[in-house]
Amino acid sequence: MARKIPADAFTYYLGLGPGRSYEAVAKHCGVTKRAVTGLAAKEDWQARLVKIEREARQRSDEKAVE
Repeated sequence: MARKIPADAFTYYLGLGPGRSYEAVAKHCGVTKRAVTGLAAKEDWQARLVKIEREARQRSDEKAVE
């Protein structure tokens, strides 16, 4: 079965910034919000997002100290 949601959907979601939503990803990819929600749960987008934001904050803090 062909994958309708592109492999870089999470990257797109991340790039949406603070106003990100599964609905926006769904519209961008031409699929349903339900399909995006299912993929997000399967790939654990929320945990990935928390990890990325935490690491970005740490790097920002380190640069501020320099």
